[in-house]
Amino acid sequence: MNLFLLIYVNVEDKMVLTKDEKALHDQVNILPRRQLVTALATLSAALLLVTIDQNGISVTIPTIAKDLDAGATISWAGTSSLIANTCFQMLYGRLSDVFGRMVIFVSAALLLCVADLLCSLSQNAIMFYVSRAIAGIGGGGVQNLVNIIISDIVTLEQRGKIQGVVGGTVGLGNVIGPFIAAGIMQKSSWRAFFWLLTPLSFIAVLAYLFLPSKPPTIGFWEGISKIDWVGSLVSGAGIVLLLIPISGGKTKSSMKAVATNVDHHQGGSYFSWDSPLSISFLAVGGALFIAFIGWEWKMAKLPMMPIDIYKNSSLAIMLAQNCLLGAVYQSYLYYVPLYLQNPHQYSAIKSAAVYTPLVAAQMIASIGSGQYISRRLRYGEVIIFGFAIWTL
Repeated sequence: MNLFLLIYVNVEDKMVLTKDEKALHDQVNILPRRQLVTALATLSAALLLVTIDQNGISVTIPTIAKDLDAGATISWAGTSSLIANTCFQMLYGRLSDVFGRMVIFVSAALLLCVADLLCSLSQNAIMFYVSRAIAGIGGGGVQNLVNIIISDIVTLEQRGKIQGVVGGTVGLGNVIGPFIAAGIMQKSSWRAFFWLLTPLSFIAVLAYLFLPSKPPTIGFWEGISKIDWVGSLVSGAGIVLLLIPISGGKTKSSMKAVATNVDHHQGGSYFSWDSPLSISFLAVGGALFIAFIGWEWKMAKLPMMPIDIYKNSSLAIMLAQNCLLGAVYQSYLYYVPLYLQNPHQYSAIKSAAVYTPLVAAQMIASIGSGQYISRRLRYGEVIIFGFAIWTL
């Protein structure tokens, strides 16, 4: 997915910007080698912590479900985080354009720190899900800003190589995160995993000491007025209303199975697909999504998602592929540990080991593809090869 981000920033450099957009996109600051190494190490460390937070939790889910008596709704531990992450992705980009990368990056890291602390203190399922949603907002912001900052401080020719290395950091986090969580949980409890992440996440806040920053050129209230708040609210509401039934919907037969199995810990689905609630959520969510497109296209002065980017066929295809790949990949990372630990009764350590080859291969392929793109200045072969291997 880092490859798709690389393609986006490459295309973005060639896009024609409006007058308002040109006033905001002035934070390019190509760094000399020594400063660049320090900045990239800082960004990679922050991204590693976010990845451990997101993927380490997967092996702890069955235990958390039992401890909080949340077997039928435990999938919301992941769903709430992803929904919050999705709602704030576009907003983070525009906020960083207006107020500067550093302020928004540090704010996101601090939010993740607070969220991990709240997770460790959660006494019921609702508190835990809300805490994971906050973690999704903070972690998503760090992920988003890492890629944006890299596009600011690295030349176009270097981006393939650098994005590959950063992608390797994500792979490393995917490998060690589940093992760290499983090891801590076996020696202590699942709460100890979040206790460990809290101070580590706070270290990411110290990034302001090592990352370059250009102060905003406009005042606070003027900056607030430039944010597309209508687009943000409409898109956020639409995403929530669409994803709730998609994540929670279930067939009637499977609902009966859940109702007759009180020890069911694979859940997360608790109302029928054809229920009035599901249909209403999908209808209103779809209408809000259409309204969001119309607002961004015709009415927003400084759109959060410029519709013109979809006029570039390459970028439009890459975004669609990124969406499809993310749906499959994230589902795999989240549900495989549940499947292994519940029906097959694997230990947390063993379930983490089973899908280590996948994430380890991701780390190697990310670094290798970045090197290939930087040297050959071609990325089509990498995408085709990657999807072919994934399909097999």
